[in-house]
Amino acid sequence: MSPIHSRSSFNLLKRVFQTTCQQNSKKNIVSLINSKNSIKIIQQSKPIYSQNRFKSTLIQSVAKGVNYSLIVVLSLSAGVVSGSFFVKNLLKKPDDPNEETRSVSLVNEFVPTKTIDHHESRFQNFPLNLHLYQFENCPYCSQIRAYLDYFGFCYTLTEVDSYTKEELSKFTKARKLPILVLEDRISKKKWHLANATAILSALESLRNEKHINFGKILDFYLPILRETGTFSPNKYSVSNSNLNSIEWRKWINNSAIPIFNLNSVDSLKNLFEKFDIISEKSGWKSRYNSIKYYIVYYYNVYKAYSKKPSLINRLDSADQTKSPTELLDQLLTEWEHALGEKKFISGSEHPDLADISMYGNVRAYEGCTVFRESIAKYPKFRKWYEQMNQEVLKGFNRLEKISIPILSQDLNDFIEEEKNPKDQIEKKEKPTEQIEPVVSAEQIVPKSVDNEKVIFRILSATYLIHIFAFSYAAYMNK
Repeated sequence: MSPIHSRSSFNLLKRVFQTTCQQNSKKNIVSLINSKNSIKIIQQSKPIYSQNRFKSTLIQSVAKGVNYSLIVVLSLSAGVVSGSFFVKNLLKKPDDPNEETRSVSLVNEFVPTKTIDHHESRFQNFPLNLHLYQFENCPYCSQIRAYLDYFGFCYTLTEVDSYTKEELSKFTKARKLPILVLEDRISKKKWHLANATAILSALESLRNEKHINFGKILDFYLPILRETGTFSPNKYSVSNSNLNSIEWRKWINNSAIPIFNLNSVDSLKNLFEKFDIISEKSGWKSRYNSIKYYIVYYYNVYKAYSKKPSLINRLDSADQTKSPTELLDQLLTEWEHALGEKKFISGSEHPDLADISMYGNVRAYEGCTVFRESIAKYPKFRKWYEQMNQEVLKGFNRLEKISIPILSQDLNDFIEEEKNPKDQIEKKEKPTEQIEPVVSAEQIVPKSVDNEKVIFRILSATYLIHIFAFSYAAYMNK
């Protein structure tokens, strides 16, 4: 066959195949390739959609999405209005006769920075200015405050925003608290200490030291930067003091602090109770608007709950399989056994750094279930805590010792309430002849029900169910 005939035959076959493919299914793509007088057919299983069809499908999807979004928004709005009206009319706050005896008081006006003065202390004119950046209910921050209050240091206190931490961005990139800034009043040189154990050791080393040696001592406790973060190799070392107890301080950091924290977040009830108390002590409602308040509240709840596995990993391998309650019983039994007949763990008439560290840790949970159960179940531990509370209030070697027994009466009331059931509480008589019964806990709407946050949680759960339902319906095109 001549080249002319072969070329004409190829063109004929090409036109036949192209016509056939245009009439057949759109799923096939046929291409003819002339390579050494051979024909190759390539098929593809994916469908080919036209541009117009794609645009129409996209418009229909967007329209469906807008319709479902409008339905969700309208249903949520109706739920908010009806739910708010229902809550305001059904759950009215009753008069609580025990309001004045509550251990946790609401901060009506938030003050970001305040000054703590101890006028009758020999450290009133300490040559260093102390500024503590802290969280109110952080056990490590509570340790630093307990030490400063016990020895009578004057210092300023800044409550850091637990969500943005904008107060720290002005001078450091660190985000873990506490942070103690020490400024020399003469040279104006500053040191930043960011580890609670190192801060306690540094302050104790400075307490009986001459001013000329302050710089050398503080440089000794500065953290070392590593790829994994900061590290304080000298945090347990204390010079010029007999109040150090390295083994007990390690035991408190590695066992007591994670176990108390673990018991405070072991259930949703304890978790929300903990942050209800934190929000009241820290004045979150007066600090934030309503929207940011709930954002900060639930952000911290989620963050605390997500740290639960890391708290367990800090314990010994033998203790990681035990329940939080068993760990707490084991911990307090060991503490009482070490106390014996002693007033403090130090064995002297005054507490040491271990007593102050343990006291600061326990004080951070005042009002929580873990604190109440520990005080009620272990009498030696309760007695030690009351003595520590008195020592910190009156201070160490103060010229004028003032003691305010703010805890003992509340603890006695709690013990009596545990012994006597609520339905057997006798009626008390007032000085006048009128007899007025004590309002029992059953006659008062529980605090958890009367709390706005509980209402918000119930409404949020309801709205989330609606959102998931409409989203599923939109996905299934029903």
